[in-house]
Amino acid sequence: MTGRVGRLATYHMLLNLGAVAIFAVNWFARTRWSTSSASASRRKSSGAQRSGAPAVLVLRCESEMTPPTAPVPATVEKWISRSKYLRWVDAVTAWLVLFGVAMTLLPEQSDRTIALISVALLVLGVMLRPLRVHWRPVSGWAGVLVSRTVRPGDRAWFVRDGRADSVLVTARRGLRVSIAVPGMGAAETISVRRTRVFLVPA
Repeated sequence: MTGRVGRLATYHMLLNLGAVAIFAVNWFARTRWSTSSASASRRKSSGAQRSGAPAVLVLRCESEMTPPTAPVPATVEKWISRSKYLRWVDAVTAWLVLFGVAMTLLPEQSDRTIALISVALLVLGVMLRPLRVHWRPVSGWAGVLVSRTVRPGDRAWFVRDGRADSVLVTARRGLRVSIAVPGMGAAETISVRRTRVFLVPA
């Protein structure tokens, strides 16, 4: 009984440390986003940006988007690095959840065995791409918050795979956004979920 109480205390301590880490990331991100949201409020009038149909917005993509050779703004560079850290926070959160589940299902096992089992399950989850893509308890909310001011007709930076592309937002419905990406045809767009990507306002 004493060993079980000790394991529960250890698990609660890990959860508290994880909660503190998530709170710190959230606070840091909000302080950064407040600056970007203030600059976004001073953009061009929304009427001129949203009056055209989605097809017209796509045709404006080539002329409005920053050329691929243009330097990436410092704010976007920070988000490229920040996206990697947030994915690590997602992984730590997954390990804490797996550790708690293993502790509940295997109360007779030692803490070391439970930790190894949870790590093995975490590695297995990372290898399964659908599960890895959908598991975004922290980075998903970060993506929603950073793109909350993006509207059709706005320019944004599409952060992915360690790089950022200048895109044109052509439509938005809830958490799903359609964007025109460089290298695609003038009449083609892709649809992405704001919980799975980072769209940083330009």
